[in-house]
Amino acid sequence: MKKWINDRVYLLAGSLENSQGGALLAVKLNKAEVTALVEEVPFAKHQVVEPEIISIAPSRMVEGFASLFA
Repeated sequence: MKKWINDRVYLLAGSLENSQGGALLAVKLNKAEVTALVEEVPFAKHQVVEPEIISIAPSRMVEGFASLFA
C-alpha cells in the first residue's frame, strides 16, 4: 500500500466511519487495473472483505487537484 501511495497510484487510503470498511482513491488507472491492484490488498487477498470499485467522473474540483491526475 505504501509503495502505491508513494508512486501516486493511490492518493489516499483510510478507514470508513463506524468500521464499515476502507476506501482508496486511485488515479491514472482504468477499472481493470484498479481491480488488479485491489486484489493485492491483504484484506481482499485473504477474502476478509469483498471490494466494491466505484468510478467517479469529476466535474468540479479544487484548483491544483487536476494536476494529480496528469
